[in-house]
Amino acid sequence: RLLPTKLMLLLEVFARPRYLHDTSLNGVCSDALDWVRVPRLLLPNWFFAASWEKGYDKQVKDEPTFFIGRAQTMSYPMHKNIMSQLDFSLVVFEGAKRFSLFNMVEHDNLNPFAVGNSIWLYLVDAFAPDLVAAPGYRYARGFSGVLAAGEMLWVPGDAIHSFENFDFKQPTVAIKFWYNSHSVACQGEGIGEADCAARHGMTFPAVGQEAPTLRHYLADGAKVRESVRRANGLG
Repeated sequence: RLLPTKLMLLLEVFARPRYLHDTSLNGVCSDALDWVRVPRLLLPNWFFAASWEKGYDKQVKDEPTFFIGRAQTMSYPMHKNIMSQLDFSLVVFEGAKRFSLFNMVEHDNLNPFAVGNSIWLYLVDAFAPDLVAAPGYRYARGFSGVLAAGEMLWVPGDAIHSFENFDFKQPTVAIKFWYNSHSVACQGEGIGEADCAARHGMTFPAVGQEAPTLRHYLADGAKVRESVRRANGLG
């Protein structure tokens, strides 16, 4: 291979069919905010209470993000998110995605490649591994599977991961939510979920209660974030 590794990675991704990914749903289809409901398992989403600092403005503004693409499209090669302090959940609405996840302890087994100071890509293709190019992969231990329509996958923020659209009959449509646990929103306080929710004015959905629409979810989240910002002198 005569081309630089970074260029080889980009060419491999760009050779795939075009793919709309990591795009704010509000910017693509704002009407969906009134009929798509938030998965109850994500409520309350402590992300809004934990993301009060300015560095999270873009993530809050774009929440949630939208994905739609044909089979074999993918956002990036295997990678670890820059915002590794944020967990995320991916919900598939139509089609299917196959995935591969690894704990950070597998970093050296996945043929890591640094792009800048804080971006890690991995040269191994978990869906078609080349053990000659990436011999360490034979020792890697992780998780893989296929996420079907109506299913959700939660991913730790520091997980090494790869997703590929995997429905050959129709486009795959998905939405990604950022997420944090209460231990991050109430870091260092040693309190449980109920007390953390009360501290930030957040509530758990009651049994039988319909989950909020995305518009209500975002409006409530904005209020929580603004309240935390004011409490920290940023209002």
